Amino acid sequence: MRKKMNTVATVLIALSFITFQACKEDTTPPKITIIGSTDTTIAKNTVYVDPGATADDDKDESVYVVSDFSNQNPDETATGAYTILYKAQDRNANMATATRLVNVTLTGAMLANNYAVDDTSQVDTIAYSSSFTQNILNPFQVYINGLMNNFFTGNTYANVKANTITIPAQLQDGGFSRYLITGSGTIAEIPPNIRLDVIYTVDDTTAGVPTLNRHAVFFY
Repeated sequence: MRKKMNTVATVLIALSFITFQACKEDTTPPKITIIGSTDTTIAKNTVYVDPGATADDDKDESVYVVSDFSNQNPDETATGAYTILYKAQDRNANMATATRLVNVTLTGAMLANNYAVDDTSQVDTIAYSSSFTQNILNPFQVYINGLMNNFFTGNTYANVKANTITIPAQLQDGGFSRYLITGSGTIAEIPPNIRLDVIYTVDDTTAGVPTLNRHAVFFY
C-alpha cells in the first residue's frame, strides 16, 4: 500500500512540475482584436455604443476582455478625443492592451453660422465677416465662405474632428491667379458661442509670390 501511495505522490508531483514548467514557459500575452474602427468619430450629443473587443491566447481557450468604456468615456455631451482602453490577461498573468479613439465632434450643421473674423499676416490685418455652411454629404465637413475678405471666388472646405479643424490642401481662384491653401486650427465652445483659431498658408501657384502665412480667428 505504501509503495502504491508513493507512486501516486510521485505522479502528482511530476504533473505539478510539468504544469508549473508549462505555465512558467508561457510568456506570450493574449492578442486583442478591436471590433470595428480603432479611430471613430461621432456627432456631439449622440449616443455611442462601444462594439467591444475579443482576445485570443496561444495557451488558454478563453480570455476575457475588460475596458474603461463608461457613460463618461466618451462623454457624448463634450467635444474631444477620448481613448477607450481594453485589457486582457491570461492565466499566467500575461497582459495585453489595446486602445480605441472616439472623437466627439461638432458637425458642419452645428458650426453653420455667420462669424466675425480677424485675419492677420506678417503684412496686414483684415477684419471681415464669413459664413460657414454644412456639406450635406459629409456631416463632419464645412465650407468657409468669404475667406480673406472674399479674396477667393470659391468656398474653402474644412474637416472637423474632435476639437480640431483642418483645411486640406486645395486650389482656389483669386482673380487672375490660382492659390494653394492649407491649414489647421482648434475649436473652442464658449456657450453660447464658438471660436475657431486657424493658422493657414496661401501659395500663389502662377505668379511666384512668396507664401503668405495667416492667422484667422473666427467668432460668433
